[in-house]
Order: sequence, then C-alpha cells, then structure tokens
Amino acid sequence: MDESLLKDKIILIVDDYAVNTELLSLFVTDAGANPITACNGLECIEIVKKQQVDMILMDKNMPVMNGLDTTRALRQLPEGKNLLIIGISGNDSETDEKECLDAGMNCVVPKLTLNDVKLIKLAASLLHTQNGSAENEPDQPSALNNDPAEQSTPDQIMDYEKALREFENDRDLLDSLVVEFNQIVQKSAQSMKQALEASDVEYLQTEAHGIKGGAANLRALPLAEAAKALENACKTNAQSGEIARLFDIFMSALAQFDSFVNNRLH
Repeated sequence: MDESLLKDKIILIVDDYAVNTELLSLFVTDAGANPITACNGLECIEIVKKQQVDMILMDKNMPVMNGLDTTRALRQLPEGKNLLIIGISGNDSETDEKECLDAGMNCVVPKLTLNDVKLIKLAASLLHTQNGSAENEPDQPSALNNDPAEQSTPDQIMDYEKALREFENDRDLLDSLVVEFNQIVQKSAQSMKQALEASDVEYLQTEAHGIKGGAANLRALPLAEAAKALENACKTNAQSGEIARLFDIFMSALAQFDSFVNNRLH
C-alpha cells in the first residue's frame, strides 16, 4: 500500500460533532494528508469555492445543510464536479447507503470502520478510477459493531482504554472531548424532552442521530445503542408510547454516562 498517496493532500472533513472531526482529523494526519474542517454543508461549499480540496469526508446528517444536499450542490460546481467525496455514515442500512450514492458520493463508509489505513486504501481505489466513481466496499461492518473481538462489554459505560488508543494515547484531548460531549448532550437532552412532549419526532431523530455518532466514536456504546434505538423508532414513526419508552432508556444511559464522566474526569 502506497502510504505516500495522500501526502500533503487537502482533505475536508464535514461533520457537526467536534468528537467526530477530531478523530477523523487524526486519521487524515496519520495518512499523510492535511485536514481542514467544516461543521455544515454551506461552510463546505464556501471552502471548496475558495481553496484547493482533494477529497471530502462527508457526514450525511448535519444542521443548516445536510450531506446529501451538499453533495448535489458540489456536483453542480466546476470545483466539485470530479471531487472525491466519501460519505461517512452512522447507519448501516442499504437505504442510507443508496441515498448517499444517488446524491453523488463516490462511496460510503461507516464512521467506526474508518482509519488511516482504510483511508489510504479508499483513496487508491478512487484515484485510480478515471470517472471519479467507485463501488462501495462489500460487507462493511456496522458502525456500532466494528472489531468484534475488541468490543466493550454490555455493562461497560465507556471503553476508555480503547478510545484512548484510537486517540493515539492523547489523554488530554480525549478527556476534553468527553467532557465537552457530555455537556453538549446534557443540554440537548432537555430540548429532546421538550420535543417528546410536543411530539416533535423529527427533532428527536436528528438529535439522537448526532449523539449516536459521537458516543460511538468515544466508545460509549450503551449510550450509542440507546440513541440508535431511539433514532430508528422516530425514523419508522413508531407509536408514541414506544418512542417514550426508548427515550426513557436513552435518558438512563445518558445518566450513567454523566456519572461516569463526573466520577472519572473531575
């Protein structure tokens, strides 16, 4: 594998969660490239218009402008027509993957399966495809089931040691991200409670999706799984009683995570 393939390339990471952008930035740097970031689609488009970008790692669900609409808009620009765009998905459904590919992304990768080695491999495949498209790699594992042999036990609130390894043993960075993520999610939970009372299922789904990805990247898998279950219930228009039940489970997982953070990091 040619590790110099991405040397000095500019890779734009488009994601609204700081935890995700920090982790992806590490992978990009380890692959020899230079990361820059945007927190929504509009920022992404402005950056592409103003400077050289060699590849984009694009989240699907973001505020202001989501990844699908952003990709469609980029494909209409001279600068974005042949730009390599890798969809970074928190879901593992075929429907989700198809939406990304139909919007114009070159391929789709579950967030937790991506690392510097895989990024180089994807780049090699995409850069050697003259028309700028590539088939999505088959049999990719679920974003919440990567590396089964190293999975956290069900009762483990956060696999801190595995998260630390993935953040290259930068304990200060990991701790700051965990604290920041917890603060953001605690505030979000209050808004989610109000949304539940107002039957605003769309808002619940959006917030649960973001929390799922951030928690999974921090290896807080019980919280990630609870957020995923809530997101899926909202997406499928489950009955209000079922959504309320899953919200209670989510809040319980969040309370455990909050206790873990306060006891371990304060």
